[in-house]
Amino acid sequence: MEIELPDLISVSADLVSDEEPTRSITSVPDSPIRQRGTIGLPIGIVLDNSAVTDPELRAFVAAERSSARYVLFHLSRSLGRDDESPVERAWLGVTLTRVDGADAPPVIAWSLSPLRETRDTATVMRSVQLGPNLQLLSASVTAQTTSTRREVVIEGIGLQESKPSWELRPPSGEALSGSYPFALVARGPAAGLIVATVSVTASVRRRRAFRAYRAELPAGAPLSITV
Repeated sequence: MEIELPDLISVSADLVSDEEPTRSITSVPDSPIRQRGTIGLPIGIVLDNSAVTDPELRAFVAAERSSARYVLFHLSRSLGRDDESPVERAWLGVTLTRVDGADAPPVIAWSLSPLRETRDTATVMRSVQLGPNLQLLSASVTAQTTSTRREVVIEGIGLQESKPSWELRPPSGEALSGSYPFALVARGPAAGLIVATVSVTASVRRRRAFRAYRAELPAGAPLSITV
């Protein structure tokens, strides 16, 4: 069953320092980084007979109806580029809980997308110049080897756990920027609603040091959804 990713309502988010303040007189608190990205307000879809059209999935949902409830959550994160304070790493986390606050049985991430996404890096060229007598002097002959590497740029963590997350990494030599859609299927008890609470953090290179930040939405904008 192919599911089309929806366009989420995006809310501008500031990056606020997530580091503990020090007592040093000379320490200068980090000012917030304004308008560096947006967070898509999450939406949740209950995967019941009315939402699932594939016959095999409908049979699975029907068989699980008495013991479990499944919800598909859509999320997104966008990052703007700034060469003066580039984002070196970013994380989008989701905490899954029961609306009644009980711990058992827990709500878990049944499935994550993407689970891992890789990208080819730029081609690496290595040249050796040989002279007429096989001396490394002239450019009469050039021997080249070409190689490519695949780097992980998005990795999902916490499958089958209550606190899944995604780590975003830029390819070597590039800045982390762009829009990233995510989806997860949560499995919870049959009789009860699921609460998904979203958090976004980032490691930013600022003033020649790596600093931890968290994304903060405008007052009143929800960071969680109950389905």
